[in-house]
Amino acid sequence: MNLLTSGNPVIKCGYLAHPVLRNVADRLELLTAPLSIAAAQVDVNLTPRERGDWEVMLGTTNQQWQIAVYSGVNHGFGVRSPVNEDQKRSKRLAFGQAVKWFDEWMGCREPEEDPPVATAVI
Repeated sequence: MNLLTSGNPVIKCGYLAHPVLRNVADRLELLTAPLSIAAAQVDVNLTPRERGDWEVMLGTTNQQWQIAVYSGVNHGFGVRSPVNEDQKRSKRLAFGQAVKWFDEWMGCREPEEDPPVATAVI
């Protein structure tokens, strides 16, 4: 997060999967680069209320952002071995979210005409 809030970002964009760092919330308003977040439906580290607070904070920045909430998974779903098809699907979709985000902001591919930037519940 420090690189995304430096005022002159070293990196062009960021992606967080099931963030746990409490100081992330303190840094969101300082965001100076686009940010994508993959969140778990069930997460004691990022509750639905906190997610809503994050959306409000992100909305005060002049940066593009998105939060995708993946149903049927818990905190850590992006790095743990999936035990069922829902977890496997969510992990695959979150990975795709990261790839598309980096492609869009790093210029790896031609940008889509209207890239989606919104909160999504999957």
